[in-house]
Amino acid sequence: MVQKLGKASDGGIKFYALDNEPALWPSTHPRIHPQKTTYAEMASRTIATAAQITKIDPTAMVVGATMFGWSEYMSLNDAPDAKAETAKLLPGGGTYVDFFLAAMKRAESEQHRRLVHLLDFHWYPEARGAKRITDKDLSAKTVAARLQAPRSLWDPGYSEKSWVAATWGKPIRLLPWLKERVAANYPGTELAMTEYNYGVGDHISGGLAQADVLGILGREGVYLATYWGDGAGNGALPVYVKAAFQLFRNYDGNGGAYGDTAVVATPADQDKASVFAAIDSKRTDQLTVIVINKDLRAAFNAKIEITPPGNRKKGVFTQAQVFSFDGSAASVRALPAATITDNQIAYRLPPLSATLFVCRR
Repeated sequence: MVQKLGKASDGGIKFYALDNEPALWPSTHPRIHPQKTTYAEMASRTIATAAQITKIDPTAMVVGATMFGWSEYMSLNDAPDAKAETAKLLPGGGTYVDFFLAAMKRAESEQHRRLVHLLDFHWYPEARGAKRITDKDLSAKTVAARLQAPRSLWDPGYSEKSWVAATWGKPIRLLPWLKERVAANYPGTELAMTEYNYGVGDHISGGLAQADVLGILGREGVYLATYWGDGAGNGALPVYVKAAFQLFRNYDGNGGAYGDTAVVATPADQDKASVFAAIDSKRTDQLTVIVINKDLRAAFNAKIEITPPGNRKKGVFTQAQVFSFDGSAASVRALPAATITDNQIAYRLPPLSATLFVCRR
């Protein structure tokens, strides 16, 4: 591939992912891997393969671990050598995530170069309402749970109803927890969430959950992420999932995109709304703000206050284009512009809606 396409730095293959969900190999590939996957095996296979990739193309990025879910994060699905291998590398104990990162850090010191650049994990939420949120269930309880489920990616004040939360005994806050594992065991490793799905992309609740997740991934600095639900890979995305991506990546049909640098944005009530904001390195006169109204029935008379850095004089932004999708329209549409007065926007937000304000000076 390098001979044909060039190195990653010259436009060739940028990412190399090391297989997929290894803890499940005994069930997904029983003929070639009938035995349980082990810690030692994952370390040795990863090091051997990544060493060759980075030797051939030092500018490429290797995506490692590729864990299917919580049981793999914790113990590689109860790997038989979990305790013994952890004791060798982490005398104080730890999860499989800790072990994998520490093993890759040790490999870097031995190989004199980084072998794995991104820690890869999959996330199919186990959160439940009347049923699991990834099921095609539109009962009020499941819809409400689906709308709140993205908070388990980050929120220390939110605990979902799931076997994961029950086992963990505290809020999941998945992304901060993984960042803490990286900081403790192999600083500099980026995060990749290469499979995720929040369900029912043909319903507004699935679209709003998707929009919420996109905002969270950007704000939390996840380097690489891949939606892996209905329509993934063939372009036939469910209408509301497609609308969520459009709101961030092509809101006006002409390539208009949400900003590339997140800034602090805080809603008054996280149960009822999510808010994300970003500036753009290419458009210094622009601020993009996305507000998600998660209430099933109530419209909000939203009041958005913009606080410029350094308490600069008010009136920095004067007007905003508005784009939105909701339960009545499964595509992004332009709405009447908003006037910004003293850096405040007043705008009515329909129930179950995602609204983008493109604020300009």
